[in-house]
Amino acid sequence: MRAIGNGFLARLGELFASWLGFFKERLGLAGPDGRELLEGEMSWEELDAEIASYERDYGMSSAEFYEKFVRGEMPDTFDTNAWAIDYSAWLEVKKARHQQGLDK
Repeated sequence: MRAIGNGFLARLGELFASWLGFFKERLGLAGPDGRELLEGEMSWEELDAEIASYERDYGMSSAEFYEKFVRGEMPDTFDTNAWAIDYSAWLEVKKARHQQGLDK
């Protein structure tokens, strides 16, 4: 398995930040009830279920996966890239939900 270069990781981080910036700006982090992620797209529950599905399929937690992904220890596939993006969004939404008092 080939390790991902630091330039790629930096760019990936910039893309995540850009995407999350759009996400935050567009919705103020969440809909009025904290459930909507993107209008007409995935709810918090659907994102949570998607994350759980990846964890079942790959037999590891998202936290473990993400550490390996960042270190370049996961294959570069559509699924692993989608999981990394979904998990990054999940972390941001979870933080926002906690700040809004929606997750205790």
